[in-house]
Amino acid sequence: MSNMPREEKFYSRIRNGLLDKYGHEAFAFHQNFLVRNIGRPDIVFVIDIGSKWISDFEIWVIEVKRKKEKILDSLTQTLKYSLSAHRCYLAVKFGKREKGFSTEDIHFAENFGIGLIEFIDNKVNIINFSKKFTPISAKVDEAMENLDLTFCQICNNYVNEENIEDDYDVELFKSWLNQGKFEKRKMRYSKDNKRTVCICKDCYKKIFSGGAKIDFN
Repeated sequence: MSNMPREEKFYSRIRNGLLDKYGHEAFAFHQNFLVRNIGRPDIVFVIDIGSKWISDFEIWVIEVKRKKEKILDSLTQTLKYSLSAHRCYLAVKFGKREKGFSTEDIHFAENFGIGLIEFIDNKVNIINFSKKFTPISAKVDEAMENLDLTFCQICNNYVNEENIEDDYDVELFKSWLNQGKFEKRKMRYSKDNKRTVCICKDCYKKIFSGGAKIDFN
């Protein structure tokens, strides 16, 4: 039986080390980031990269290994998260006398587009940054839904589920749609010919009052 400590032991240390360095950019940390057929990464950050006028964010995922072995397998495992995240990192725990990632390791990671993080003597260092991937939008929505976040189609921002209500005036809302402000049409390439329109409380109050989440059949 191995005496090597479990990877989970390093999660909080690596997370806190990154927050200390980049905490001004990170507004959330989640452990429920689960996506079907992709899995659950060890550490997830949601990074606010928006401006005064535009809401935008990046999802960073980190795969943690308690030691470096089979670097290509580890990089491949990390790469799969690019289907649901914008930046992907491989973090490895090294002993005090170890040299960390080799030049070849870094070259491999750069070709994959994966960022590398060294965890040595309770210190966290980003050796190279991840490229920006283009995840599948449906997978991002699925992951965010598992975090109880819903996308508002008005302000283009993810909000907590509690900020979406079912208390709405259907006729008033449909009247607003028919005025051309929000075109209602058939979904030509949809299997069930149905979409859910979600509006956060803040946006809906500016239009009517309350919040809206409407299913169109």
